[in-house]
Amino acid sequence: MRPQGAMTSFRYKGKTLEGDCRTGQIEAFSAYEARVQLRRKSVIALSLTPLLPSGISWSKPINRQDINSFVTQLATLINSGVPLLNCLDITYSSTNNASVANLLKTIRDDLTAGSDLATALSRHPQQFDPFFCQLVKSAELSAMRGPTLNRLVNDRAKHEERVSAIKKALVYPSAVLGLTLIVTLLLLIEVVPIFATSFADFNADLPTSTLTLLAVSQFLQDHSGLLTASTLFIVLVSRWSLGHSRELPIALDGLLYKMPLLSRMRQEAGAASFCRTLSTSIAAGVPLVDALDTVAECSRSKVYANAVQQLKAKLVAGDTMSTALLSVALFPSILQQFVAIGEQCAALEKMLYTAALQFENTLDTTIQTLLHLLEPAMMIVLAGLVGAIILALYLPIFELGSVM
Repeated sequence: MRPQGAMTSFRYKGKTLEGDCRTGQIEAFSAYEARVQLRRKSVIALSLTPLLPSGISWSKPINRQDINSFVTQLATLINSGVPLLNCLDITYSSTNNASVANLLKTIRDDLTAGSDLATALSRHPQQFDPFFCQLVKSAELSAMRGPTLNRLVNDRAKHEERVSAIKKALVYPSAVLGLTLIVTLLLLIEVVPIFATSFADFNADLPTSTLTLLAVSQFLQDHSGLLTASTLFIVLVSRWSLGHSRELPIALDGLLYKMPLLSRMRQEAGAASFCRTLSTSIAAGVPLVDALDTVAECSRSKVYANAVQQLKAKLVAGDTMSTALLSVALFPSILQQFVAIGEQCAALEKMLYTAALQFENTLDTTIQTLLHLLEPAMMIVLAGLVGAIILALYLPIFELGSVM
């Protein structure tokens, strides 16, 4: 059956049955079909180079959606019994992104040269992280490449859907916060000095709140450049420190786990990620101890990564996973119950996946509740700041009027 999608132009070099050299260009849905067409013309292809379709932009970057689309197509074709090289030819012919086309061509060249799929993917760490490549490698050994790719795509899609929902929900509170800062600065820098000039003509003592407001306004006017430079310096130094220090991220991560509301969210997020990653690893045929190493390496939380390593040490010492979970306080107690049932029923992978869904649903509810509370809280902060400034400015006028 002919693959659907846009045709690709190939430049070929070959020889006829009589030994004459031939070069030219041919259009086909895949490299395999191009070779078939050349054979029908009595030409044996010695080299076949795909040409980028006209109109493709070299500058278009590869995003997660492109990678997810590629992996989904690859999994579908593999599950349908299509040979791997032909799968890559078909996905190559269907892309309209030059960067993705170059990526697929490089992967195919590596496979043609003898590399396995996991090794070929690992040479592109920006698109395929170590966890992804390790699961693909395990899936190749256990002949579960297609199902594993499907599972990875679903896991990625679930994570990106949650992140996208959180970002969209934060747009309004962020806009209110930005508006609050802008309005406050404008009042302090532009409006308060006008009142300060009027207050200078008063031969009366000003209220403490008004004096404080005038002092803050004058400080901002006198040191605005220094404050801006200091803020930029602190931001840059903080980003550099987080990227180059090992202890600072761990300390900040540990601090988040001690904050009342954030600690619960971090624990739920960590448990959901732990269960989903471990479930996917086991489904791909990775041994449990090795799967825990993978979970620790892929964890975005250093605190959780250390907890997973403690869990692994307990397993190596001979404990069951359900027993080991009881000795690591970071994991929710309900997780131990899921794991115990999974061990008793020989369905650990399924129970971990079920636990991941429950933790994710709880986390989504917690986040939505927090965001719904955040919106009115931001409005109260905005109204409080502006109201306090206006009150401090007009209070001397009210007092002067009562005296007169």
